[in-house]
Amino acid sequence: MLRLRPKKIYRSKRRSRKEINKGSSFGRKRGLEITIEPDEQDSNSATENSFRVHKLWSRLGQKGRFLITALLIAMCITALTIHHERNQMEIFITADKYNVSQTSLGKNLYQANCAFCHGDDLEGKPGWNEKYAIGKRPAPPLKGAGNINKISDRDLFDITKFGGQPFSPRGYVNEMPGFEMLLSDSEIWAILAYIRFRG
Repeated sequence: MLRLRPKKIYRSKRRSRKEINKGSSFGRKRGLEITIEPDEQDSNSATENSFRVHKLWSRLGQKGRFLITALLIAMCITALTIHHERNQMEIFITADKYNVSQTSLGKNLYQANCAFCHGDDLEGKPGWNEKYAIGKRPAPPLKGAGNINKISDRDLFDITKFGGQPFSPRGYVNEMPGFEMLLSDSEIWAILAYIRFRG
């Protein structure tokens, strides 16, 4: 919408030499001011917002702009790191005993990390099924004779990764070590796939 309305133009209070010599009086001139008013206010709000952002950005100064830019970069790096770690965790999300490559990797890792306590043939140590009030129970077998079939894959993964102590009752000493620092998640899943394959 286009509107025309009179505009008041004031002259400065100082008069020129010609006006002083002519003796003209101090007065006003009338002119036209042209304003364009948009039909919709929404179209104007976007430009107002961008103007406000630009104004705020310029007020921050060099140090403020650097700080905000560094903060945005840090947030992006954190988000990408979290995304990457989630993808890494989902390489072997379960122990698949029918996956030949997973079970063969699991066999090698089992021999290197688990066989010392649980035995080469997953038989465990003698005396594992006796009652131990304060703990220090010998390593149980990881095949049919033990309680391994009653434990879910996720619980076995957590026990292998973090050790048995966090999942034991208070005052009970569980000597199962955690392998969080030695094995990756996919390697732990491979060991569990081998155990399920043999069990």
